[in-house]
Formats: sequence, structure tokens, C-alpha cells
Amino acid sequence: MKVFTMGAALAASIILAQATAAEAAFSAEELKCRATIAKVSTKLESTIDKALLSCHKTRDTKVPLTDCSSIDNADVKDLVDKAEAGLRAVVGGSKDACTGIAPADLGFADCPAPCAGTNADFGDVADCMICLIRAETFESVDSVMGTPTVPLGGIEAKCHATIGKTHGKLMSTVIKTRSKCQGLSDKGGGEDTSACADLASDTIDVTRQKGEEAITVACQPVDDLSDVDSCNTSSLSGLADCVMDAAEDSGQLMYLYMYGEDGVVTWSEINGLFTTSCAQPSCHNSASSQGGLNLGGTPTQNHAELVNAAEECGSVATNFRVVPGNPGASFLMHKLDHTDDCGDPMPLLAPQLSQAQRDRIRQWITDGALNN
Repeated sequence: MKVFTMGAALAASIILAQATAAEAAFSAEELKCRATIAKVSTKLESTIDKALLSCHKTRDTKVPLTDCSSIDNADVKDLVDKAEAGLRAVVGGSKDACTGIAPADLGFADCPAPCAGTNADFGDVADCMICLIRAETFESVDSVMGTPTVPLGGIEAKCHATIGKTHGKLMSTVIKTRSKCQGLSDKGGGEDTSACADLASDTIDVTRQKGEEAITVACQPVDDLSDVDSCNTSSLSGLADCVMDAAEDSGQLMYLYMYGEDGVVTWSEINGLFTTSCAQPSCHNSASSQGGLNLGGTPTQNHAELVNAAEECGSVATNFRVVPGNPGASFLMHKLDHTDDCGDPMPLLAPQLSQAQRDRIRQWITDGALNN
């Protein structure tokens, strides 16, 4: 059987099957609202990314130093403010595309951490989306751009700029590719993100590969990678993987935010995160099983490795890897939050998972750590 990836025949065939099997699960008004939220949120993410990268480019080479430690500092042209105002206008504002619809009807009843709250109307949804996109975009860019000692030399500055450019390109590609698929899925009768969230994508894969190659070429002449202060400076391959992983994870998370799929955290999502971050060579896979933990199996096997599984390394209060409903008693969360009392913080020799990612895992545990 010939296998196609998203962006070609497979996505089209899935959408066609949905269209012939069922009427749209959403009304025309709801489809317009969902598409609008995704469109303006995508624009906001891109605007924030460009503002931060422009700030870092200036900071790398010019004196006096530019402060890139926040979006507000980086947004010297007020472009982020304008993008946020535009989002508020069409989501719950003067040009509301969601009139007559309740947020809960589209999965936006609650705003997830780190922007937790209840969305009573689409004005609240707008505030929620702005908060989420701001938090995730900044944290992801900050994780790969760091705060290098400046001014950088020409070679180091080129490497640093390439890191930012390729990271932003992949993050944007993930959001746009998933959103394009989602729009077709919605119109074809899809009711959630299941048809598009995990579908293989040649567009995403090619963008990632090109990004890795660009980082390798631009950063190979750098004598000491620690000078660029990115997420992994131990090797060129480690640097490229780390930057691309950060972009792909953040793009995926923001896509889910945009379609109201963030309230319920599934094991499928969490397992995907662990597969990317933990089941690496010499870590938690079938070949090594560090700490007796193997996350290189099937989703069901990986779930069993964590939930109600004894952990000898933990204290009496955290002697199970995951305790359903109780992240505070789950050894896993202490390892990821770097508050454990035994062994090394996780992931080993890699940047800590972002706050948003850890909050998703924490929410999954709080919701019962289901195999869903």
C-alpha cells in the first residue's frame, strides 16, 4: 500500500471520507468563529515571534544593549499590541465573528493553565488566547535564543539568527499546516482535532529537516556553541534537535489552543511529548530503560510504565511515578519540575520542559491520568 502524508492525498482522502459520511458537526456560524480564532491567533503568534527575533538581532550586534526579556520590551513598534487589538475586535469585540455562540459550544468553556479561568463570553476567549499565545511563544523563543553575552562576533551572530529563524519557521508551519487540515476536517464533519493533530505531515517534516540543515551549516564554524546560549550547546546535532523540538512542540500546543482542545488533556498528547523528550538514546527506551523506566513501547505499554507504577527512588510521599488525580504525590512531576529528592532532574542534559508542557502533564494527572 502506498502511504501519503498530510499536505497530499491522505489528508484529502480523510476529509473526503468525512464529508461523505456526515454533515458538518458545526453550524456555518460556528465554523466561521473557529476559523477566525485560528486565523487571528496565528497572526498574533507570528507577530510576537518576529518582534522577539528582531529584538535579539539588535541585541546581538549593537550597543547599548536591547532588553529582550519580555514581549513588551521587544515590541518597540507596537505591532503586537495592534495584533492583539485586532484579535479582540473579531473575537468578542466590535467585529465579533462569534455572535450568538457560547464558548462552551466550541470547547472554550475554560482557559487552561498558565492562563486559567472561566470563559463566560468570547471577550474572555480573546483574553485567554492572547495570554496563551503570548506565554507559549515567548517561552519557546526564549528557550532557544537564551541571553548570550553580547555583542556577538559575526559567526556567532549568524548562528544565533539562524536558530531563531528556523525555530520560527517550523513553529509557524506546524500551526498553519494543522490549522489548514483542521478547517477542512471541520467542514467535512469532524468534531475535534483527532483527524489532524497526529496526522503525519510531509510539510512539517521537510521544514524541520531544512531547519536542522540550516543550523548545522550556520553554526558549524562556531568554536564554542555555549556562546550562543541556546537550548543545547553540547553538539551541533543536539542543538538542531533541541531547537526543532521546541518549535514543533510549541506549534502543536498552540494549534490545540486555537481549536479549544486544550481543556481535556489526552494520553495520546502526553505520550507524544514523552516519546519526543524522554525515549531518547541512552535514556528511557527499550535499549537502556534508565531508572527502570521504558517509554519506548506502545502507548498502552508506556501508560502502564507510569501510572500506579512503584518508584523506589522517590520519597515515601512520592513512591509512585504517577498517582491518578494527585500530581503532588507523583514522582514524575517532581522530576520534571526539578523538585525531586532523588537522582537527576529530567530531561537529563537537556532543557527543562516548558511550563506550559509541564502544566499539560500536571492537568493530565489531575484529570485521572487516563489512557485516552
